[in-house]
Amino acid sequence: MADKSNQNMDKYFTPVRKEKRERSQSSPETSLSAAKRTTSTIEDQDILGNMAVIMGKLLDEKLQIVAKKEDLESLTKEMKRLVQENISLKNEVNHLKKEISQVNERVTSLEDRARRNNVIFKGLKYNASEDCRKLVEGFCKNVLKCEKEIVVNRAHTLGQNRNNAPVIAHIPRDEDVDCVFKNVKKLRDTGYIVHRDFSFETRRKRGKLARLKKEISRVVGDKRMAIVVDRLVVEGTWFTLTDNMQLRCGQMDGAEKLKQMFNYDFTRILEDAVKDNKNDE
Repeated sequence: MADKSNQNMDKYFTPVRKEKRERSQSSPETSLSAAKRTTSTIEDQDILGNMAVIMGKLLDEKLQIVAKKEDLESLTKEMKRLVQENISLKNEVNHLKKEISQVNERVTSLEDRARRNNVIFKGLKYNASEDCRKLVEGFCKNVLKCEKEIVVNRAHTLGQNRNNAPVIAHIPRDEDVDCVFKNVKKLRDTGYIVHRDFSFETRRKRGKLARLKKEISRVVGDKRMAIVVDRLVVEGTWFTLTDNMQLRCGQMDGAEKLKQMFNYDFTRILEDAVKDNKNDE
């Protein structure tokens, strides 16, 4: 009842005004301008941020280039060091090659000396069961016609023990060896061959020099030539073969020396003569 009475009374009084809505401090245009400024500020900040990133990348790239230049300088120094080291090693290798060559020459010389009383006989007719020592002694007496008895210390076949194989004999006395070779000229056109025993390297060089000697004779005719151990003597001039098969006459090139002597270029003949051949062994 009370509530209803109050409602009836309210219609006789002026209604209370509600609180007015406050007017905005700024106009819509001003707010829009502020929003634009805010957006512009954000865009500027983004641009600055992007520029900072770009500048950072450029700076990193520049620093990397500086690092590469430093690396390049370091590599250049290292390359120079390696080049010098390589030159030093090459010199050392060449020095070692010379030493090895000298050692090989000494070893070959010592081996040839150790074999100097060995004599090889080829063309002998005999059975494999025969005593090779007596066979050689009989050959020296009956075929070579040596003035004195040749004493043979020991003898055996070369290679397989077969009929008529080459025989190598050890003759201990130097005078007996000299006597044998003094009479070797009697064996011309007989099919018998008698020669000294040499090391492999010396035999190899002698084979090549023998081919060269034959070709020189073919070109220039009958000249005084002989092979002495591992050297070729032509008209009193001595020629040697180096380890790499280069013909030398003292410090001079051998082909050039032969050209001076006979006015003929033996270069091609020499190249063919020094080629490896199984007969050199």
